[in-house]
Amino acid sequence: MGIHKKFYLIRFFQKLAIPFYEQECWEWTGALNSDGYGAFWHGRNVNSHVLAYEIFKGTIPRDMHVLHGCDNRRCCNPEHLRLGTHAENMKDKVVRGRSWRGGSIRKAQHIIPVEVTRANL
Repeated sequence: MGIHKKFYLIRFFQKLAIPFYEQECWEWTGALNSDGYGAFWHGRNVNSHVLAYEIFKGTIPRDMHVLHGCDNRRCCNPEHLRLGTHAENMKDKVVRGRSWRGGSIRKAQHIIPVEVTRANL
């Protein structure tokens, strides 16, 4: 292992909070991107959970995404990460309530809820 790889691994692990019980989420304590995922500089910005997957499980095939089983965007525990397609990722987003009718949850937060009653139909 080259000195450069050792250096980035040390930097990466310094930004992880690994709990006593390793089956729990390994929280990313470094920078976050605008979507709330851990951000790590490794020649370019890389999502921390994607890098964790590559470190512990290997290369990510083309057209595959790293999905969180725990639904915690900061989690880097390799036991909580799995590969999936874009369609599976979008399905997870809807099932877990992070989507609003196929749109962005950020956009949905700006909509004022209106109570639907027979009178206003």
